[in-house]
Amino acid sequence: MKPPCEVMVDSFLPAVRGLLAHELSEKGVSQGKVAAALSVTQASVSQYLSNERDLYLRRLESLGVDRSMLERYVKLLSEEVMRSPVDAVFTLYTLWRSLMVSGKIRHSHVASLTVSSACEICQRLFGTPKIDVARNLVLADLDEAIRRIEASPNFMAIMPHVGVNMVLAADKAKEETDIAGVPGRIVKVHDRAKATTRPEFGVSRHMAQMLLTARRFNASFRAAVNIKYDGKVNRIVQAMRLQVGITADKSKLKYTSGDIVVEAFHVALERLGKSPPVIVDKGGPGLEPITYLFGSTAQEVVERVLEIATRYVR
Repeated sequence: MKPPCEVMVDSFLPAVRGLLAHELSEKGVSQGKVAAALSVTQASVSQYLSNERDLYLRRLESLGVDRSMLERYVKLLSEEVMRSPVDAVFTLYTLWRSLMVSGKIRHSHVASLTVSSACEICQRLFGTPKIDVARNLVLADLDEAIRRIEASPNFMAIMPHVGVNMVLAADKAKEETDIAGVPGRIVKVHDRAKATTRPEFGVSRHMAQMLLTARRFNASFRAAVNIKYDGKVNRIVQAMRLQVGITADKSKLKYTSGDIVVEAFHVALERLGKSPPVIVDKGGPGLEPITYLFGSTAQEVVERVLEIATRYVR
């Protein structure tokens, strides 16, 4: 008996940790802090760093993982693991699940078992459940909007360091599982924005909560996206005559929601009595300033952010 999670623990996770140790060390993070972030001993970090970075890349490539995908995820994980270990684990499992479903790692797993190449184990554990036609249309609509972002030569100029996610709600959405988004987010790859994988439901906790909160005050909102916030973005949004709201002062909140930005957003909307199409969160200790845009359709939101990106690079 050899479950697929054994491949994760024995082969995949150690190699990812090795890459993260190198990535964080190159950024000047001490071995002690790297050990704490990765939940390993400092001696283990020293051992990871004693091997060449390329060794871990080759090990993962031998499992069928694309090197360019690895580089994107390692950069994303290196930021998340220092900011929010919970989100880092969520992103790690998003990558693992997408690899298992796509068959990349499944071949290595199947090779060690006397089962069919279809690997019913992996399909049942990691496969995406069947969804209805309406939800398939939501995914298709969101995918089209994301491809427009990926095709934009200007969008990278307005991307925040934490990456971008775009979400779209199913009809009468009430929970995070009713919101489609990009697993692992949209990140910078060379000179363009690139989604780490295609949209799925229930994969973007923060943006899903932001959209669900907005919908309590404006049920017509079904789509949302985050971009960076700075003086230039602010001036462009004002010039486009979009209504703008500011999240509440986080230092004065009773932190109860598990996501202080969502909590500050909710308090601001209660004061306003409505949800404007643009909300600014000016950040704080460990939090990057972000602009959130909301709209009734994915295409409406994309039109706005691409217009902001075009004006930003002029």
